[in-house]
Amino acid sequence: MKDFILASCLLLSLFFAKPVLAIEGKYQIFADLMTRDNQLYTKVIAKTIVFNEIQDLELIDFCAELVAKRLDKEIMLSVDTAAWLIRAIGTSKSRRYQYFLTQLLNSDEDSKLKKYARSALKKTRKRSKGRFFKGAVDLDAFRQKVDQQRKDINSFSAVIFSKIKTHQPLAQVLELMGTPTKRAIVSVDKSQTANDVMGWNHLYVRFGDAGRVMFDYAADKKSWIVKGMETGPVSVNDFTLHPMAAVQAGALKSYVEHLYHNGKATRFDLDLAAERLYGLQQSKKYRDAASWVCRLLGTSQSARYRTVLEVTVQSARYNKLKKYAAKALAELPEQTVEQYTRGDVYAIRL
Repeated sequence: MKDFILASCLLLSLFFAKPVLAIEGKYQIFADLMTRDNQLYTKVIAKTIVFNEIQDLELIDFCAELVAKRLDKEIMLSVDTAAWLIRAIGTSKSRRYQYFLTQLLNSDEDSKLKKYARSALKKTRKRSKGRFFKGAVDLDAFRQKVDQQRKDINSFSAVIFSKIKTHQPLAQVLELMGTPTKRAIVSVDKSQTANDVMGWNHLYVRFGDAGRVMFDYAADKKSWIVKGMETGPVSVNDFTLHPMAAVQAGALKSYVEHLYHNGKATRFDLDLAAERLYGLQQSKKYRDAASWVCRLLGTSQSARYRTVLEVTVQSARYNKLKKYAAKALAELPEQTVEQYTRGDVYAIRL
């Protein structure tokens, strides 16, 4: 009877265990990027975990939590992004995730995800305390805590910032400077980087007015390393850290499509989208991405974007883009409001 009571107490303690609210140290920036409703960020960090063979269970719990939320249709994750997260879970080699992976295999999930789940399940042989369960990580509380940490930062030392050197690993930079005020992963044109492993992406980290650092992923060193630094505050017209400014057409399309399906576009997102649309009307490379921009503007229900769509209908080079612009225009109310005009967004500080 005594053993039964002890066992029952143990099960109850697992069931009602408090979720993880934060992860500290060098992996916090990875967890932060994964949980910002940006599939590019999530995929790149999952790849980082896989290629670096990171086995930190607190970080891997974030991967499992995101996949669990996809299973329950609480968030939208592409099959490819979810597949990388599952591969990251396998990297842990921990039995902690066996039950969760088995649940995934018994679900009606995509066959590609089940394939990676089977592979991950074979790797999870290391003993571990506890079992992962959905809710083990409180993503909202984590985001709020990290955001508060940024607000609590008063300033960064320009002298200390000057000690950052090229080829220095990300972990060393964070140890030197502390929590960054901004961070982003930006897709770039292939001609700008030799980083094919990470899908042509840079990691940018800003430390207040001290400056920002750009990292490239070095496959041979299994680390993000410093590629360059810029001292001083952010430029008024600097939007390179925003996903809407993606150079890679596929990355722009992915971000806009995400906003379209999730209904999370802010006024700033929409203004940036309108600005991009003005510049993409003649581009074959960005034709699909620009069409998604039209669809996004159509969901805004704001007459503010009628002019940019009218210009697109009249001036776009490709009929596909004209068609989506016309459809979006038909969805917007005919009201007399201040229109977004080209260049307006540059009056706003990012």
